[in-house]
Amino acid sequence: MSTEADTGQDGLRFYLLGPLEVRAGGRPVPLGSSGMRGVLALLLLEPNRTVPLDRIIDVLWAHEPPATARRVVHGYVSRLRRRLGEVDDSGNVRIETVPPGYRLTLDESLIDVTIVRNLLAEATVLPASQRPSRLRAALDVWRGREFADLGGGFLAPQLSELRLAVLEAWFDTELEHGRHDEIIGELARLVDEYPLRERLVAQLVLARYRSGQESAALATYQRFAQHLADDLGIEPGPGLLELYQRILRADPTLWAAEHPTFPVSIYLSDEAGHEQVEAAVVGVLEVAGAPVVQRDDAIIGSWFRRLRADPGVRELGAMAAHAADARLVLAQDAQITATMLQHLGPLITSLQKTKEAVVRLGAVLVVKLDDQLVVHQLTARQQLRLDHQPHLALSPRDILAVLEIGTGGTAP
Repeated sequence: MSTEADTGQDGLRFYLLGPLEVRAGGRPVPLGSSGMRGVLALLLLEPNRTVPLDRIIDVLWAHEPPATARRVVHGYVSRLRRRLGEVDDSGNVRIETVPPGYRLTLDESLIDVTIVRNLLAEATVLPASQRPSRLRAALDVWRGREFADLGGGFLAPQLSELRLAVLEAWFDTELEHGRHDEIIGELARLVDEYPLRERLVAQLVLARYRSGQESAALATYQRFAQHLADDLGIEPGPGLLELYQRILRADPTLWAAEHPTFPVSIYLSDEAGHEQVEAAVVGVLEVAGAPVVQRDDAIIGSWFRRLRADPGVRELGAMAAHAADARLVLAQDAQITATMLQHLGPLITSLQKTKEAVVRLGAVLVVKLDDQLVVHQLTARQQLRLDHQPHLALSPRDILAVLEIGTGGTAP
């Protein structure tokens, strides 16, 4: 998705998410008086639709217009037409007189608000791994409070609603990826600003609970429920009520991400070749189309540093076992597993320099022991057992024995 409103390309671009601004070829276009700016803002809020003259007058003069209001607005429109024509002679952006008012005709993709709406719409249908980049791009379009230069009386609630919708979608992705600690502060600030915004409240309740702040999570819910009862005489919606009840009964699934977890663990007995193995693991995941949500060199590298070539690795106990159960959040399905099994060649080649190795990629297990290589597709029962005994991934011999996997080549 191209965010043309931020690229400074040739042609006109219109910016509402911050002080009102028009740019031509990347350079600001002077817009004149606050009245002219106000008329343009109202037309941009409803592009390609007629905005009644009476509504323009009501907004500009806060329902107390002078007798000359109609003539003044006509003058603003005339000067805006002349100004836009000076910087764009294509005729693709024009203000038309259409009873009972005016219509700004243009390609709506020239407006930053449209860019944000498109990014938000894209994010809702993308895999979890791609949503954060779209939502971050949408949030980056804001340059400050909407129409900050037009005074406090000029309100655009639809733009405030759009920003909240993007923020709520962003918080959802952060919660999905386990980054609850990082968003508590901003969520708390927004809940203070919008105390009756139920989705924000639910996100704050869940973030606090996952951060170990159970009492604060419950207090947040109770405060919101009291607000609703006092101000509106209603109860929280079913979604938030269910979340509250799940916290009360310590539902363990509240700790899980919304998407299935995909265990990725690596044990190498030798230092040699670990970089090649790391690259091969990443390559297998990418070729299979596994949408990695959290994957960077620091994360994967930390697993190698804790699990590879350490004489005392078997004595690390809980620390090593925990590291062996390190997870990436992926959308795991049968097709991904089948594709990984078909593209293990580079990974198998990368294991030539190590004597013992255990590599688990979700339901795919690769074990090297005494020059024998076993590639096995884990059954659901085997996956569950390995999930509860992650220390097995530190010993090729143990994992084969406990899971009853033979060493005669690829296991059935």
